[in-house]
Amino acid sequence: MIQNHFTTHVWKKGEIRWTFSVFPDDKVRDMIASYQRHLDRKVIFAPIPRKWLHMTILSLGNVEEITNEEASRIADRLQGPCRRMRMPRLTVGPWWSWSGSPEIQVRPEPPIRELFGEVIKASKAVLGSRMPIHSMAFIPHISMAYSRDYYKTQLVDRELERLRIKDVGFRARKLSLVRQAQTPPYYQWREYEEIELGQAD
Repeated sequence: MIQNHFTTHVWKKGEIRWTFSVFPDDKVRDMIASYQRHLDRKVIFAPIPRKWLHMTILSLGNVEEITNEEASRIADRLQGPCRRMRMPRLTVGPWWSWSGSPEIQVRPEPPIRELFGEVIKASKAVLGSRMPIHSMAFIPHISMAYSRDYYKTQLVDRELERLRIKDVGFRARKLSLVRQAQTPPYYQWREYEEIELGQAD
């Protein structure tokens, strides 16, 4: 079912959330821009500016409920496990539609799911019973734009299906803990801490 992203993802006015994300490099941003040029702004929200493209690993919770000290402790717990990871070269692309929003796939999924699991584990260790409930159905992706209520998604899908844009390789070298704000038609953030990701080769 196609729904307005900002209706199904409702944040309080002025709310800031701790979020763990991986940010794409310029090569990935250029590839996504090649898709974004073909998005119909009448039927979706405006394409996400390249500065704010991201792959969310975990939206942890409100900064009013999770203190700076707790967020830093979670990041500290992640330092060792993340450095010991063997993150391979990732492939970014092709596109697909998720609840009406055009997304870019990120593969292979298992090592990114491993990273997701480590973030969940570290967060539970610090927050205990205060850990927000999260879906474990994690799908690695980068959003190009967000869906609205009223459009026929096949109009965008047909346009994207005609494209022959090559997937690109990407090295995810760091995990970022940010203070994220919902600023429709996209999200913005301020980086708080960085965590190095170990590489496969």
